[in-house]
Amino acid sequence: MVHCGVQLSELPERARICLSAMLREQSTAAAVARCSRAMRDFVRDYVGEATALDLSGRRDAVAILDAMPADRARNLRDLKLQFCGKAVGTGGDLPRVLARFPSLAVLNLNGCSEVVPESLAAVGSAALTSLSLYWVPKLTDECVTRIVRASSNLRHLNLSGAKLLTNSAVAEIARSLPDLEELDLTKAVRLTDSSLVALSKSCKQLTSFNSYACPNFTDVGVTLLSRSWALKIWPATVLA
Repeated sequence: MVHCGVQLSELPERARICLSAMLREQSTAAAVARCSRAMRDFVRDYVGEATALDLSGRRDAVAILDAMPADRARNLRDLKLQFCGKAVGTGGDLPRVLARFPSLAVLNLNGCSEVVPESLAAVGSAALTSLSLYWVPKLTDECVTRIVRASSNLRHLNLSGAKLLTNSAVAEIARSLPDLEELDLTKAVRLTDSSLVALSKSCKQLTSFNSYACPNFTDVGVTLLSRSWALKIWPATVLA
């Protein structure tokens, strides 16, 4: 795993100038245009041949990803953009940037609360096997539907904190992802036992299911799901 949490003082002079400019500028694109060579140097020296990249919390995440050479972008498989919502969320940057990484299998957008629904809906990909959207409150049924229909190979899905989701979204998850292994619906407060029924009928590979703080799930529904196969349910509220 490559972590790009280096201090500005540790970077080459051209990279320092570039990154400092981007931190000051309202328009990241304008700064990158003036400093593209320095950013390319930064990516070459500090990202290298990485297949996994952690840019969590970085305001310059989009600029770093844009500067990655195409051949290296094609090899990136694991990308963490936790708490980068202000960097990627207010416009169309997220789907545009992700389109550069066709081999991306693991994507973490935890805490990206500023990402607009239109961008969220476009993050799906046939290459994805793991997608984490913890505490992305703008996530809607339509977003989830589009994501899972485009991501038939997903095995791990974290939708914790998605308080807008309804049974319709979970029904689509069940239809589109029969091989899903892990699902986190913590604090998906609108869901009812109807979601559990849909999952019990379709997702036969499910081995881990987090239902913490889902007040409308009953013991009857959770028991039905747990008895369908060897499944770990959190919290363990299943009737004896």
